[in-house]
Amino acid sequence: MKKTCRSDHQNRHSCRGTTVRFLREFTFWKTQFVSACLSFDGSEDFRAAVESAINDLPNVTSLTGEVRGLLAYRRGVYEEAAELLRPLRAKWGGNKSGVIRLAAVATEAELGRFDADSVEDVRTAYRVLRAKLMKVRDLGLHPGIMQGGLLAEVCGMRTIATEIVEVTKEVPGPGDVNAIVVRSYSSLALALLQQHFGDVAGARASYEQLVKEHIARRPTLPDNDELRRLDATLLWALVNTPSNALPPREATESLISALEGGFASQGARWKVMKPVEVAAKAGTTLEVVDGDAILASGTNPPSETYEIVLESPYDRVTAFRLDTLPDASFRFGSSGRHQGGNYHVHSVQYFQDTVAAEKPQALVIENTSVDWDQFGTGLRGISKPGPEEFWAIAGRYAEVHQAVFDLETPLEQAKGKRIRVEVTSDDPTWPSVAIGKMRFYANDAEGPITVSHYTFYDAATHTSAYTLVALLRWQAGDVAGAKEAAEKSVQLTQGGNAYDWMLLALAAQQAGELESANTWFRKAEGWSRENATGEPIMNALFRRYQQAVKESN
Repeated sequence: MKKTCRSDHQNRHSCRGTTVRFLREFTFWKTQFVSACLSFDGSEDFRAAVESAINDLPNVTSLTGEVRGLLAYRRGVYEEAAELLRPLRAKWGGNKSGVIRLAAVATEAELGRFDADSVEDVRTAYRVLRAKLMKVRDLGLHPGIMQGGLLAEVCGMRTIATEIVEVTKEVPGPGDVNAIVVRSYSSLALALLQQHFGDVAGARASYEQLVKEHIARRPTLPDNDELRRLDATLLWALVNTPSNALPPREATESLISALEGGFASQGARWKVMKPVEVAAKAGTTLEVVDGDAILASGTNPPSETYEIVLESPYDRVTAFRLDTLPDASFRFGSSGRHQGGNYHVHSVQYFQDTVAAEKPQALVIENTSVDWDQFGTGLRGISKPGPEEFWAIAGRYAEVHQAVFDLETPLEQAKGKRIRVEVTSDDPTWPSVAIGKMRFYANDAEGPITVSHYTFYDAATHTSAYTLVALLRWQAGDVAGAKEAAEKSVQLTQGGNAYDWMLLALAAQQAGELESANTWFRKAEGWSRENATGEPIMNALFRRYQQAVKESN
């Protein structure tokens, strides 16, 4: 019989029961699930019983770091916990579990420390949490390992998220950006877990408080990629929240007003850079296709560096953009050449090309942003040489992806000049992982310049910030507002996405503009045939359009 957690008492009982079950029955999964449940704030007897059981495990040595770290955190010995958990960040990299990430963040928060690692950990923990909840909606006790394991882990994550939100109540001030970001993502995680555990009132209160804080703080914070990503993440969370758990409409509109200045129209300033020369050091065949895209074929060497010369479309250049493009010649219709459909980009370097006798002048990149990053490493990895960090796209293959490089110093008198770019994939663990198809752009807008769309694990396709505004307004019944925002998204991203097209089709259908409605719908329908998705919001838009057509006939 399915059981669900409907109260604190039931939550505690279920988490304890799941812990004992996995301790007794599933040897392979003990590390993950026991560690997750140790973070749950049970009784002293419960924690003592779990610790005793762990001491009896044959592989206790391999469990020492994570389990002892979590136990130290639970006892309030934060320096010890930090010493035990910190090495796991380096050891596990992007594959750290959500509960370990949050425990590391909580430990540092208790010590008043908020660094870049904490920001990356809490952002990725929230993303992983959304991904897991998307895969398994039922959080009740279930015979399947992954079902019960999910319950075990999210019980722990809810407790830790609650504690981070509590300890960050008195954030020092608007200057402590890392602390604000940590608090915001922890609040999002808490609200999401409250929502999935059926605590609608708690979820609504968490969202209302977060929206209130974000409205007050956002105008005082820097306009950079990390904060813009947080803006978009908050909007996407609200789009996916049931109406009974949403803040009042006045609050969401106030939030949109507070954020809209950062959405900018800089996306419309992107112009394609025409390829002048294309070559590859290790033998890949590169050719210019579709007028200005570059397609790789032929041999697929273990490591590769593309050497591409482009022509600047602007006299003044403030940023560059690399788009990776899906193509039917690659696995899953992806943009990566690896047999699994992925690519690993370790370095992207831009140079101001000079006469052949001189060494090209490297252009200094101030900030790098990507719309989607499998491991959370690309923000630091792709703008510098080295195999330690890279940009990868597993989980979102058959989509356009973006990497934007914001220049430290604008390039002047550049129109028609040659820009050389080197794109390197060099991974000894995963060979033959170069990009398969790409296109390059330049921008002349004032910075900071970041990606013009974002990709979420549980979204049907990439979205712009205006897409999210359009979806929020549509759900609130504001058809005119949704149409306006969707049109801005199409302009900003130079084409839009399937959410935009469906919203424009619905708005046109409601206005009686049947030809326009049909045009937008056919565009979205064509996309849907190539990218089948079970994403609830997209499905609901298609159903609503079909119902509107039926009612009008």
